[in-house]
Amino acid sequence: MRIPKYIHENATIGVLAPSLGIGSEKYLYEYLKSKEKLEELGFKIIESKNLFVVEKAQSNTPKNRAKEFMKFYLDEKIDFVWSVSGGEREIEILPYLDFEKLRKANPKWFVGFSDNTNLVHTLTTKCDVASIYAMNMLECFTQQSEESSFDLLNLLLQEKTEFSQYGDEEVKTNRKNNMKFEGRLIGGNLDILMNLIGTEYEGVKYFIKKYPDFIWYFEPFDYNICGLKRCLWQMQQLGYFEKCKGILIGKMRYSEDIMGLTLDDVIRDLDVKVPVVYNVQVGHVGDTMPFMNGGYAKIEVRNKKFKITYDLTYKK
Repeated sequence: MRIPKYIHENATIGVLAPSLGIGSEKYLYEYLKSKEKLEELGFKIIESKNLFVVEKAQSNTPKNRAKEFMKFYLDEKIDFVWSVSGGEREIEILPYLDFEKLRKANPKWFVGFSDNTNLVHTLTTKCDVASIYAMNMLECFTQQSEESSFDLLNLLLQEKTEFSQYGDEEVKTNRKNNMKFEGRLIGGNLDILMNLIGTEYEGVKYFIKKYPDFIWYFEPFDYNICGLKRCLWQMQQLGYFEKCKGILIGKMRYSEDIMGLTLDDVIRDLDVKVPVVYNVQVGHVGDTMPFMNGGYAKIEVRNKKFKITYDLTYKK
C-alpha cells in the first residue's frame, strides 16, 4: 500500500467538485468560512473552475469532472486534493479516469466522503494508494466541530494518529466483552459500494487477496435497517466477510425498528465470527472521525467507547 507524503503547515490544497458544486447560499457561506479558517492556518487554496457550478445535479460533464480531477491529482504544486462536497453523480467519472497514470503518479492524499467514496475506494483498490474518508471541505469548521476538523488536519500533518468517539457517543458490538482487533481498512459509503459491486471499478477481490488482514468499514446513508440487512446479505454471499478481521458500521440516519426488526437483530443475524462494531462515528451523522482507506488500523472498544489508532509503520 502506497501511503502519500504527509503535508506541511503551509500546504497547498486543491479544492474541486468531482460530483456536485456549491449551489446554494448556505453552502457558499460555509465554503467561504471554511476557506477563511484554512487560510488563517497557513494553507493555500487552489479552486477548480467548476467549484461553484450545479447543473443537472453535477458540476460539469462526467468527462470534464474526471479531467479536472486528473489535473489536480497530477499537479505537483498541489499537496493534496479535497472534494468540496458530496453529491449524486460522481460514479459517472470513473470510465474517464486514467488509472494507469494514477498508479504511476506520486501518491497524493485525496479527502472526501459520501459520493466521494467513488474516488476514495477506487484509488485504494485499483491504484494501491491510501486515501481518507472524512468530511468534505465546506464542512470543515462549519458543519463539523473544531475538534473533529483539527483531527482531520492533524492526521494529514502526521501530528495525530489516535482518534476516539466524540462527546458521550457509545458504540454497540456483537460481543459482550471489550475487544481489540487490527487490519487494513477498506470501505466508505455503503450506498456507493453497492453500486460499484460487479463493475470493473470495484477492486475488492484484488484488495482482500493482497491484504488478507483487512477490516470493513461502511456507513449506510439512504438505507434503513431492512436495506442494511439486504446489503450485508449480498456482501456475505459474495464472500467479502470470510477473511476480514472485523466490521465497522457507521451511525445510521434511519435506524428505527421496522415491523419488529431492530438494528441489533440485523447485526446478530449476520452471524459472523469476527467483531462487529456499530454506531461508529463515520459518515453523515454528527462529528466524524477520519478513516484512512488502505491504512493499517488498530481498533479498541472498551466500556462501549471506540478508539482507532493508525500504525503508519506497518509495511505488509
